[in-house]
Amino acid sequence: MKRIRVIAGTLFNKDGFPIPDHVQMASLRTVREYVSRQFGGVTMYFHSGSWRSPANELVTEQGVTLEVVVPDDFAVTEDDAQFAEHFAGYVKRTLSQKSVLLTVETVNGQFV
Repeated sequence: MKRIRVIAGTLFNKDGFPIPDHVQMASLRTVREYVSRQFGGVTMYFHSGSWRSPANELVTEQGVTLEVVVPDDFAVTEDDAQFAEHFAGYVKRTLSQKSVLLTVETVNGQFV
């Protein structure tokens, strides 16, 4: 199995301005619906994280981790192989982020 994980901030947009709660919730709902259509489901973890601003200030903000698990044979075509990047790009655009973290890992798991 492969685990595809995207981690994104949700408190500030790419220009450093706060994202209003109603915009944040609508964006997350849009992302959840999109990912669920593509993969059949998604797990969302809410958390906080910190990063350094260009002015070297420590910024702490809320964030979300979106995680999906796909079969080993998921990336059998070039489109499949690139889908994780499209997924991350969609999250980045929808949440108006400068960057997001994308990881794709092989995991030893099974649905029981």
